[in-house]
Amino acid sequence: MLYIICMVIGIILSRLLRLQRIARQIGWAQTTVTLILIACMGYKLGSRPGFLKEISSMGMMSLLYCIIPSVFSIILVFVVTRYVLKEKKNGRNKDSW
Repeated sequence: MLYIICMVIGIILSRLLRLQRIARQIGWAQTTVTLILIACMGYKLGSRPGFLKEISSMGMMSLLYCIIPSVFSIILVFVVTRYVLKEKKNGRNKDSW
């Protein structure tokens, strides 16, 4: 819940503060907060009892969470691109009037 609140606050601030002069400071703040978040996540994982026993299964699950969406994304992009390019080649592009 805290993550969602932080994201909403960030979105609101980015809409309100569209100033180019503070863009560099915002970039540094984002990097710093991201590093703190990664460190906190590492601490939380490392403090779990039995973490070293679970690390191999977590690695395998992480690999699956990476590979499965990537493969389906590639397939979807391939199919959609082929369909769209086929329509443009045949002159049935709906965008051109």
